[in-house]
Formats: sequence, structure tokens, C-alpha cells
Amino acid sequence: RLLEMVKSNKFLREECKIFQPLSSTMFGDNPPHSPQTEDTPLNPMSPYACAKTAAWYLCKMYRRVHGIKVSCGILYNHDSPRRADGYLLQKICRAAVRIQRGEQDTLTLGNLDHVVNIGFAREYMEAAVNMLQHNKADDYIIASRMTNTIGMLVTSAFNEVGLTGDQTHRLKFDRSYNTPKGNTVSGSIRKARSDFGFEPQYTASSVVGMLIKHFKEQPCV
Repeated sequence: RLLEMVKSNKFLREECKIFQPLSSTMFGDNPPHSPQTEDTPLNPMSPYACAKTAAWYLCKMYRRVHGIKVSCGILYNHDSPRRADGYLLQKICRAAVRIQRGEQDTLTLGNLDHVVNIGFAREYMEAAVNMLQHNKADDYIIASRMTNTIGMLVTSAFNEVGLTGDQTHRLKFDRSYNTPKGNTVSGSIRKARSDFGFEPQYTASSVVGMLIKHFKEQPCV
């Protein structure tokens, strides 16, 4: 509807710029190669990923056929204190604070060797603004420069709350959380760096520290 509205109004068609957030889940759990680029074949494996894939093709069509200035950001995992508590890093950091307080005994996760790519949400939204200032609407992968295993994120969170050393007794394994083994879901930011200077400064460990500080300041998490 938004694309149609812009298409049907000459002023909006000439002046309006649109940002469409997409998701790395469009590549599926086992992309054909890593890191992924804007040309990596898609393999959506969930209704959410299918919806994002459809949105991408719609944006491409309206841009190519009708000249709509719509730019798409293929966003990899990103987090901040403002995000909802259903995300992986939120779960890990919240549990670490609760365990340290004695309010929770264990943290349940899947394969700790699974590799994830997590950045800071604010930097990703700044990238969205910057891609709209570029002289040509296009599609861009927005990702962190580094990957981490889930186990590394857990260790970082536990260390932040003072739980050092071997903490395996605090972890439980649930097979249902596992994802198929395959290539790492990790995005190449070469195009975004070249076109508008995207260079993320925050690592996953930085975001872990930010979330731990946030949760520590809450009376109940």
C-alpha cells in the first residue's frame, strides 16, 4: 500500500524515499556460502522469512518498473536495551543477571557452538538513514564485522555479572533450539562500506555489556 501510494502521486514519486527493513533469515539456516552478499540465493525457512522475501521482490519491482526510491536493508541480528525480550542476547543477559541475583538457577539453550552475527541496533538504524542519503536507491547487507558462538556470548554475559570460571552447571541443553549445521550466517558489508561508509564500531561483547548494565539497573528482570 505504501509503495502504491507513492507510485500514484507524482510529487511523492519524485521526492519520497522509503526504507524497507529485511532480514538475514531470507538466506535460510544453511546459506550456500559465507559471508552472504546481496546476490546470495535466498532460501526462506519460516513464514517471517517468506514475508521478508516477498517484500524484497516487491521493492525491487517498484524501484525498477516505477522508479520508486526504495532502499532495502538486509539486517543481521541486532540488539539494544530497547528491544523486546524474545531475542537471543536479551535472553542470555537477562538470565545472567537473574542467576547472579539468585532469582534463577539455570539458562536453557541449544547448541553453544552455533555461530551468530550480532550488532548494535542503533548503528543499524543509522545505516538505514545513511543509505537513504545515497544518490541511488539500492539494497544493502547490514551486519557486524565479527561473529561469535552462542557459548562465547554466554561466557561474556556471565563474566559481566561476576560469574567467572566454569559455569556449565548453570546451563541446560534443549535440542529443539538447535539449527541445522551448515555455513555460518554472516553478512558481507563491503557494498554498504563502499557506498556510504558503514563501519560498525560495536561488537557483540559491547552489546552484552550494555544489556547487562541495563538489566542490573532494573529492580526486576
